[in-house]
Amino acid sequence: MTYLINELKMIPGVLGACFFDSDDGVKVANLPSVFKKDRLELIGRHLSKMYAAGMTTFDAINGLCLHFDESVVVARSFASDTLCFIVCDPAYNLNVLAMSLDLMQEEVGQRMVVGG
Repeated sequence: MTYLINELKMIPGVLGACFFDSDDGVKVANLPSVFKKDRLELIGRHLSKMYAAGMTTFDAINGLCLHFDESVVVARSFASDTLCFIVCDPAYNLNVLAMSLDLMQEEVGQRMVVGG
């Protein structure tokens, strides 16, 4: 998973990413050191709740995109309880990021099928 989020960080405007599991907390992250583990876990829990609430309303939801003044947070579900969230600069390229996340989901899905 570290390899996958390091690849995301190469996209212009992406500050870093984190894989969050609702049972285990933060699995791996490559965000700047100002993002402490306890803060990442709090963000992950909140995003998981928002994603779950969205799923109850919209069947085909595939991610969240929250825009703030100085940053954008994009979240995508990778398994039933694993979420990847990415912190971006407001000038990021959503199309490139979305395509990269789609490809990541395919790769992670193939690994899960092969692995068991």
